[in-house]
Amino acid sequence: MSRPPTSLEFVNSAYKVYADNRQLIVAMTKRELTEQYSGKIFGWFWAIFHPLFIASIYITLFSYVFKVKIDSDIKQIGYATFILSGLIPWMGCQQILLTSCMCLFSNANMVKQIAFPVEVIPIKSALANFVGQIVSLAALVTYVLFKNGTPPLTYMLIPVLVTFQLLLLQGCSFFLSAISVFFRDTKEIVQASVVGGIYLTPVFYNMEWLPSWAVGIVYANPFSHVILAYQDALFYGEIVHPCSWVVFFITSITAFFFGLLSFQRMKPIFGNVL
Repeated sequence: MSRPPTSLEFVNSAYKVYADNRQLIVAMTKRELTEQYSGKIFGWFWAIFHPLFIASIYITLFSYVFKVKIDSDIKQIGYATFILSGLIPWMGCQQILLTSCMCLFSNANMVKQIAFPVEVIPIKSALANFVGQIVSLAALVTYVLFKNGTPPLTYMLIPVLVTFQLLLLQGCSFFLSAISVFFRDTKEIVQASVVGGIYLTPVFYNMEWLPSWAVGIVYANPFSHVILAYQDALFYGEIVHPCSWVVFFITSITAFFFGLLSFQRMKPIFGNVL
């Protein structure tokens, strides 16, 4: 029986997955994006239009229709920014979690090829579906610049948040894609979870609004810490939830390595099951 890899060996193995296949990952990610909009007159325009349209609806509703106010040290930044700072990363998470469940089935012919690096499939699926969030974040930053002028310095943390979120979602993508091969109800479970999950994350409400018994439930959801970290950077302009940042970073790293390890343990029999 072969010994399990050490931590250093596994980190090196994870690095090689990306380093050795970087050109293939880029090419397949571009192909995935192209195929999503192939045959459509406006093509790539829809990849930009959809997230911008959703963001504009929420900005209009909560800035000019409902005019809900929330306490903030940032002058007049508005409830729309609070909503979008949580909703945008949640929608990114939701999209990747759902598409991960079917990515191996959609590329079954590649999975059955002995020489093909199967890890590339969930990687390119996650990257392609993350584009919408990047566009939406750019729209939110533009809105804050237009409304307030100079944004808070915490906006410089956006690349850090995006990196760790993508690390978390990449780990989830590895795990869900692998599990779905053997348990095909996974997509239905994930779909039900993300529909209800938005109410178990502080997207539409402040944690201070919750009754004491509900606070622990929301904090137990790992995606709540992703949302809270984004809200700190994009809305509050300061680190209001430092524990959530720590939990977010640790969870992201753990999920990535656990997901990749699980995927690599199961991939030798993907071809037989598919």
